[in-house]
Amino acid sequence: HRLRGTLANLGYGTLSAPLLALEQGAASDPATAWAGLRAQLQALRAALPAASGTETPALAPPAGRPAAEDLQALDQALAQGELPEPVIQRILAALGPQRGQALETALADFEFEQARRLLAALKEPHP
Repeated sequence: HRLRGTLANLGYGTLSAPLLALEQGAASDPATAWAGLRAQLQALRAALPAASGTETPALAPPAGRPAAEDLQALDQALAQGELPEPVIQRILAALGPQRGQALETALADFEFEQARRLLAALKEPHP
């Protein structure tokens, strides 16, 4: 259930139906359920660009402070049980991978109260 929700939030809704079938069919016919999911994952993998290993990864922007408006918008959305993806992405980009990991984990686990506590700490002025 958590995986389906996370994938849907990331825009991979096409995997939702096979995952639901896996959840529902795993008890009665797990082989068929896994086969359906496997086929969808293979199609998704084929659609992604191949990694040649020669590409230079893009440099991440330096970590900074998220915009106060974004912090407030995300806090309000979480209070209503919503996940505004563009706002989340801006905040995580501003925080950088190391500083944003706890928030990203809380959001991925749908731990909205924990995420709101982390946002409150980010809103506090720093010297």
